[in-house]
Amino acid sequence: MESNKQSIRRAVITLSLAIIIALSSACASTRIDTADTTADPAPETARVKKSEVKEEYRDITYKTVGDVKLKLDIFSPTVPVREKAPVLFYIHGGSWVSGDRSLEDAGFIGGVIKQIRALGVAVVPVTYRLTTDTVTYPAHINDVCDAIRFAVKNADEYNLDPERIGLIGFSAGGHLSLLAGFCETQFGDDPELADTDFKVKCVIDFCGPADFTQPEDYPVEMQRKYMLELLSGFLGAPFEGGEQLYADASPINYVNQNDDLSLIIFQGKNDELIPCAQVDRLYERCVEEKIDAVYVPVENATHSFNAFDQKKPISPSLKEITEKCIAFIKEKLI
Repeated sequence: MESNKQSIRRAVITLSLAIIIALSSACASTRIDTADTTADPAPETARVKKSEVKEEYRDITYKTVGDVKLKLDIFSPTVPVREKAPVLFYIHGGSWVSGDRSLEDAGFIGGVIKQIRALGVAVVPVTYRLTTDTVTYPAHINDVCDAIRFAVKNADEYNLDPERIGLIGFSAGGHLSLLAGFCETQFGDDPELADTDFKVKCVIDFCGPADFTQPEDYPVEMQRKYMLELLSGFLGAPFEGGEQLYADASPINYVNQNDDLSLIIFQGKNDELIPCAQVDRLYERCVEEKIDAVYVPVENATHSFNAFDQKKPISPSLKEITEKCIAFIKEKLI
């Protein structure tokens, strides 16, 4: 009987995971028309000869864990710049168990990133370890922070400005971006990078989980059970008895560690995976700590920013969201 229960339990988790991956794929297939929102090019005074800029550096190993080489890409700005380029790290989503750094699979965020490069910003997509039986928190955030350290350590080689660092992330990537933005030097496990410090200037967060300490945020029992199972795998421990670990992994508890951080949060009002209550509390904490934060609730939007009610558009639209991101980067990173 117990074996049957375990089999049923595994089947439910597998089905739920398939649903969330499908939702992430739906986000990846959501494209926007960027014709009217193309970013202004870098100022003429900042231009240099195009031949002086290498546009892409792919498959760079930033650290090795065991026999696994963790890689990143560096995409230079699509306009030449005289000074070192500010850099935006892209952290992919996928419930900490799936996904990759491919910008081609980044959905509408890929369109946002394309326009940000046209502002004179370099973009760095990052691979991080995904959850397995032997890979649990804080491996994921350790990797993200070490990727930033690698870029800072090698900033001269890749023409990056280590003083102008931002992150953009969706879902699990939003969670990791928030942690890296707030915590800075707290995470990381590569001794070769340990002496390299960094400071994040800004984060663009798309529906990232912010607070794991209140399961009651999920009023539907099946949804709550699924999220607790997912978090148990990610964190390596169940909620009961592991409350401190769940608090330690919650970005909301690090808000006061980087007073200079600027943050913009986009959250679907009909998000079926990340409760708005979490994001509401994060924003309230930012206000309390006088953090420069902007909260953009997106009406009628699901987790993948599709329309919950197909008869109505989401508001703001994807085009308007893109425009807000561009304006934010112009003000906070460039």
